[in-house]
Amino acid sequence: MAEKLDQNQMLSFEELLWANIYQTDALVQLLIEKDIITDLLW
Repeated sequence: MAEKLDQNQMLSFEELLWANIYQTDALVQLLIEKDIITDLLW
């Protein structure tokens, strides 16, 4: 589970990049599971 950040705490570019990668991968996996896209595209 994600940690709650202090309002004044900033994330590094690398942390934001990894969060985006994980989110995009989860979305792609969901679309593949729902047969909206096929894994042949990847």
